[in-house]
Amino acid sequence: MNGLTVEYPRRLVFPKGYGQVLMGLFYFFVAYRRCKKLSFDLIHSHAVWPDGFAASLIGRRLHKPVVITSHGADTYRFLTNRSTRPLVRWGLRHAQRVIAVSLAEKQFLQKQCGIEEKVILINNGVNLEKFYPQPMNECRQQLHLALDKKIILYVGYLYPVKGVTFLLDAFSRLRRLRPDLHLVLVGGGSEREALSAQASKLGITAQVTFSGEKPHDEIPLWMNAADLFCLPSLNEGWPTVLFEALACAKPIVATRVGGIPEAIGDERYAILVEPAQPQPLAEALDEALQKAWNPSDLTDYARENSWQAKADELSEIYESLIT
Repeated sequence: MNGLTVEYPRRLVFPKGYGQVLMGLFYFFVAYRRCKKLSFDLIHSHAVWPDGFAASLIGRRLHKPVVITSHGADTYRFLTNRSTRPLVRWGLRHAQRVIAVSLAEKQFLQKQCGIEEKVILINNGVNLEKFYPQPMNECRQQLHLALDKKIILYVGYLYPVKGVTFLLDAFSRLRRLRPDLHLVLVGGGSEREALSAQASKLGITAQVTFSGEKPHDEIPLWMNAADLFCLPSLNEGWPTVLFEALACAKPIVATRVGGIPEAIGDERYAILVEPAQPQPLAEALDEALQKAWNPSDLTDYARENSWQAKADELSEIYESLIT
């Protein structure tokens, strides 16, 4: 892929809640067997468990520096789980650098693991070559979406932590006052059937589109087809999807959790509400749809968080560890 070799080592995956420790150990053995045959200078893991734990073990055995990037919700889950917590902490403590994607996450890692000096803050970046403003109606025609509706968009997994159930409740309340609205949910996950049943119970099935999972290259179309982006999560790190929306000049309604207030706390870009509260969320959606946003404010802020800017920060870390 783009001149890079990508491998997918096979490993055991246990049902959620079962065998997490065994999965971590098995992951280490599979990855270690492959890494022994490679020539490399540094290991960078993009999750604390099981990847970060395995990376630190491999790094110690092969005498290679290790960088672990923590990405929010999973970090909170695995560091508060009694079975995985000791191993996650061990992995983080034995890495040479730990990258947090938000200040809130950095402070959480420092408190939980006692690794104040090695935690570095590098926020997620957005790919500006893919995400940029495009004509709304043209995007809607390509996606077969109505041209005469105000579209609220959610992009992400359909998991409980994403709070989509509260978005459906909020949308049903707002829809009674604004029949011109349509909600589009892009993504799949364990909550798909339950959310569909909830939409049916609320009587909004015809006004909600469950599009399913889509290739990432297609997400810019969905962003540009919408009037407003909503992220109703119960917990987050530094959600890249927010900057993808901003890069497409879309205002945001989101919850005040994790790194979200740090990422888009300015009222020029978003309206924030407390999580798991459908009525305030409905009111915020209505306010955002009526507000006159400045598209240049949205896109300019997204540019400050580009991939290239974040890659330069990461490159400095790599160079400090291998030179």
